[in-house]
Amino acid sequence: MGVRVKLPSAAALNKLAENPVQLAIAVAIVAGIVYLLARQAGKAVAEVAAGVVTGDNAVTRGTVYEGAGIVATPAAIANAASGGTLEKFGSWIGGTIYDLTHDEYDPNATPSSASRKTNLRM
Repeated sequence: MGVRVKLPSAAALNKLAENPVQLAIAVAIVAGIVYLLARQAGKAVAEVAAGVVTGDNAVTRGTVYEGAGIVATPAAIANAASGGTLEKFGSWIGGTIYDLTHDEYDPNATPSSASRKTNLRM
């Protein structure tokens, strides 16, 4: 089922080498084909690389990892392999840390001047 390519005979190549115009045309055609194939492959590689770097690719699409950056793709793969257990565990850890480090929300509280300042906790 493979593709068969008929290579030119040695006599045909010798005849082509004798005529520099035909040789130049043949080289230009081959170079053009190689350029077009490389350009198409380059576009595909660039799209895949951009998808991996931005986290917006087929693996992350429709998950919590979509658009989350370069670590999103391996995280989405690991999460899919775990059946979603890693995502649930990560959400539990993040939620627990948030609950421990933030005050409870009081909808009736008035904002104080201290709460309007930006606090960076590290």
